[in-house]
Amino acid sequence: MRRVPIWHVFDRDVLAAVLIVGLLAGIAAWNRVERLEWLGPDQIDHLGAEYDSIAQAIRQGRGFADPFRTESGPTAWMPPVLPAITALLYWLTGDDRQQVVWIVYALQLLVLTWTAWLVLRQARALGVWSVGVVALVVLLVSNFHELFQLTHDCWLVLLAINGMWLGLARFDRLSTWWHFAGWGAWGGVLALVSPVLGFTWAVSTAVRLRPVAGASMIRWKKLFIVAGVAGVVVSPWLVRNRLVLGAWVPIKSNGIYEVWQSLCTDDDGVLDGITMSRHPWASAGAQRREYVKKGEMAFVRDRWEPVWEFMREEPLRTAEKVLNRMAAATVDYRPSYRLWIRSSWFIAVQEVVHVLPIAGLVVSLFLLDLPWDPRFRAAVAIYATYLLPYVLISYYERYGVPLIGLKCVFVVFAAHAVERKLSATEQRPQQSSS
Repeated sequence: MRRVPIWHVFDRDVLAAVLIVGLLAGIAAWNRVERLEWLGPDQIDHLGAEYDSIAQAIRQGRGFADPFRTESGPTAWMPPVLPAITALLYWLTGDDRQQVVWIVYALQLLVLTWTAWLVLRQARALGVWSVGVVALVVLLVSNFHELFQLTHDCWLVLLAINGMWLGLARFDRLSTWWHFAGWGAWGGVLALVSPVLGFTWAVSTAVRLRPVAGASMIRWKKLFIVAGVAGVVVSPWLVRNRLVLGAWVPIKSNGIYEVWQSLCTDDDGVLDGITMSRHPWASAGAQRREYVKKGEMAFVRDRWEPVWEFMREEPLRTAEKVLNRMAAATVDYRPSYRLWIRSSWFIAVQEVVHVLPIAGLVVSLFLLDLPWDPRFRAAVAIYATYLLPYVLISYYERYGVPLIGLKCVFVVFAAHAVERKLSATEQRPQQSSS
């Protein structure tokens, strides 16, 4: 009987994705046993801080409440989807937290594997598979702590971004009204996962459905259906917040707190370990005591005045902090916890790697021929609109991690564009000499 090579039985990209993610997960497991000095602390039992606190409150019969590890009453501090998923996992495991940790970690590895496969498949389609492998490994390693040593909302946001990317790349295939209703429902779910995802979806959808000559009425109708269905999906949560908290809270309540934290308490506007150590979840200090005493809505409301005062009195410092966040999100590597990083060479390497995605994006924008590939166009739209709220409001390195798949895609498209330009340049002298 003829033996069939394993590469013919299994998809090569799937095997490569499983191997890469599995190897890095193995190194993280090794660290849990040996406590390797060159890696940061393991935090796979984190479960998203406030998300986990709310999920436990749900399981204990207090409802969507208590984000800061103490009984403080109803909350809208976080969006509802992840706490609901975590509470469901607690129910399925009989409130065994360690089992929940391993399930969430397994989900995170599955999403990372899917992301790796999407990147490698795109690289193969463009004829630069080896570049895709290198970009994937380098960027996964550079975000090793957030991806392999921490459980937060990254897996869910990464899953949502991948789905939005594939959906926007195929947006022109939406044909029936049911398709657009489904896209609207998807947008509502994204908003309930993260307000930033909802904003990204809304802007990208509005751009794709903007009225054009000859089809403006049809596009307006499609936009109305999409927005209406998304509103229906989100409305129960808004009504709940109005009834329970006494205010129309748009998805989550802490937006102004995040502005205040970056603007009024952080030295450069890019959140670091010192600033976050004073957060009500991280510390049972002054902020948590104030939150418990005043209640959530008053606690948040009291942040408006210092924010406006700072913006009025320090407009240049305000602009500087926004620019610092923009730099941190794109070209300036600023680790949140420098004390975890023991090697200066690691920071030097990270500073180079951090620039690769934006460099790939710039190269692609200049060298790719128009019209752009739908997947590249979708990646650019998501990348820009996803980062914009974080640049304007609050940013640290974890917020940029769910973009890892799109960052790899930028490097892949840049390699493809450079290869095509070099090939065209080589062909011209040959044609001239002939």
